[in-house]
Formats: sequence, structure tokens, C-alpha cells
Amino acid sequence: MAGHAHAANAEIETIAHSCAGCHGTRGNGHRSLPAIRGMDRNQFVEAMRGFKNDHRTATVMGRIARGFSEAELLKLADYFSESH
Repeated sequence: MAGHAHAANAEIETIAHSCAGCHGTRGNGHRSLPAIRGMDRNQFVEAMRGFKNDHRTATVMGRIARGFSEAELLKLADYFSESH
């Protein structure tokens, strides 16, 4: 069971790493882009769904959000809300 938990953590850390280019290492924010670390889980999910469904405008976030499954969005929300 511990091996499964480790693999799941490694998977979400790999997915979350894709956010670092814009939002900084561990989601702390970078230049004019907001921090996502410590963001409320529901706020994160709502924002990502808004980008994914073109209900929220952004330069690249729509394309990025559409690349994540719903399950991945929920895992990312958990990851960043827990302030790793």
C-alpha cells in the first residue's frame, strides 16, 4: 500500500511540476502570475473548469486546462491546497 501511495504522490508531483514554468516552483507565484499554492481547493477547481470550458479568459490557461482530466484537476486542487 505504501508503494501505491508513493506512486500516486510522484504522479501528482509530476503533473504539478507542469505549473511551475508560469506559477513558480511549488506554485508560489512568479512575476505577475498568481500563487496557486495554498489556494482554496474549490476555488482552484472552479477556476480550472472555467478555463477549460472557455468561461474564463486567459492567454494560455484554456489550452493548458483542457489538457487535464477531471480527476487530474481534482488531484491538482488537493496538491496545491495542501501547500506542499
